[in-house]
Amino acid sequence: MRLYRCAVLALLFGTAEASIVDVLTKVKTFRSAGLELFSGLAEELKTQKEDSASKKAEAFSNDWLSVLGVQKGLTGLAKDFTLNYLGRDSYHDRNGPLVDALKQVSATLSARLGEEELGHELLRAMKKVCFEGKRLFASGGSLHEMLSDLLELLESKGAREALPHVMSTSRELKEALSYFSGPRVANEEL
Repeated sequence: MRLYRCAVLALLFGTAEASIVDVLTKVKTFRSAGLELFSGLAEELKTQKEDSASKKAEAFSNDWLSVLGVQKGLTGLAKDFTLNYLGRDSYHDRNGPLVDALKQVSATLSARLGEEELGHELLRAMKKVCFEGKRLFASGGSLHEMLSDLLELLESKGAREALPHVMSTSRELKEALSYFSGPRVANEEL
């Protein structure tokens, strides 16, 4: 099995350099946007005197947007996705609701809504991403745990008011969401 994985990785890196570079660039964009988002969210929540929620936003950023880590951070998320879901029909045949939920977050960010309505719709769409992702990803895995932490943050006091202000200003976040909810990558592109 280990030899098989090594061969697959060699094929990936040897034949699809442009695709891998593109994916890594998008992950970097997503991380940058996430750091901006959760830093802004923590500050906005501090301004609202929601110190507990502000600390949750900081912890989420530190735990899940870190480059280091085995179970947590981007490395843990990438490991969980790559080893357990990428290219597997059991994942790709069932991920439609999650992809649709990601598209809804992106569409909501682009919609011309008042701040209160934007806050309500954005929170609803992001919670839908968490629910669909938690249904799809195995409990105990990094992806499931990250979505559980995000849902807890979204349900904390002050998040509804703080999110629209912070999220609507991030062009990078819109770009990253659009990429990750885009068309399925064909196997020959991997």
